[in-house]
Amino acid sequence: GQTIVVAGSGAYAGFISFWEMPIFVSDAFSVEPSPRVSPKYLFHYLKFKQKWIYEQQKGAGVPHIHGNDISRLLIPLPSLNEQKEIAEKLDTFTNLIAKLEEEIELRKKQYEYYRKVLIDANRGLYKEEKLVDLCSINRGVRVVRKDLNTDGSIPVFQNSLTPLGYFKKSNYPQGTPFVISAGAAGDVGFSNVDFWAADDCLCIEGKDVFNGRYIYEFLMTKVKEIKAQVRKGGVPRLSRTVIENLPILVIPMYMQNAIVEKLDAFTSLISKLEEERDLRQKQYEYYREKLLTFE
Repeated sequence: GQTIVVAGSGAYAGFISFWEMPIFVSDAFSVEPSPRVSPKYLFHYLKFKQKWIYEQQKGAGVPHIHGNDISRLLIPLPSLNEQKEIAEKLDTFTNLIAKLEEEIELRKKQYEYYRKVLIDANRGLYKEEKLVDLCSINRGVRVVRKDLNTDGSIPVFQNSLTPLGYFKKSNYPQGTPFVISAGAAGDVGFSNVDFWAADDCLCIEGKDVFNGRYIYEFLMTKVKEIKAQVRKGGVPRLSRTVIENLPILVIPMYMQNAIVEKLDAFTSLISKLEEERDLRQKQYEYYREKLLTFE
């Protein structure tokens, strides 16, 4: 317990974490403070310098960091009592953030559970048909990265559910579900705003048969099946035919809307909890800078 760990390689090489329990460290290294340094104080200071630590990554293929990459970092050293006082103040924020994270995960599990229950309740009562027989399934259109902005109102989705950037116009309206076909192949997305789908997105339009959100929720119950069809290799890929041949439960529109309305109670609560977590994270970063900046 009471161990500071630095990730050794990969996209997050240099990520700082603190463990209260005994752990086994692999592909990472620990930072063990001397008796003159409070472990929690050192942890908070290293998190304060997280951006600088990331900048010490080396290697073109797989980034990595070793202990000597960050050993030259200078650490302000107030008295041990002052260190502990600073750490205790900052811990109030990190503890609250951790509780909010736990609550968010719990609500997400409830959301997944009730989604399956609400949809499965209609199995055997209504027929299933191939998605392609009832929906329009189309691949997005490639955009050039240099034409994108780092912020804006029209997100561009390419090979993951994280926007590649922002564009000046959209090619699909809000409420359209989509499936990533390369990279994070098999991930199912849904946008609450108009968006641009690039060519690694398979966009599904339900015409007059389906509520787009119902399609999304149904596909989320099939994610494991979808990802089992992903072809591994250099770049994971999902064939369009997998989505086209996926059977979907066809229920009346009023029932689809009722399911979506019930699930909205969970998504709304999760969204509020995430906003609260993000606010507490900003407060933590603000006070961390105030407490750890020594003039």
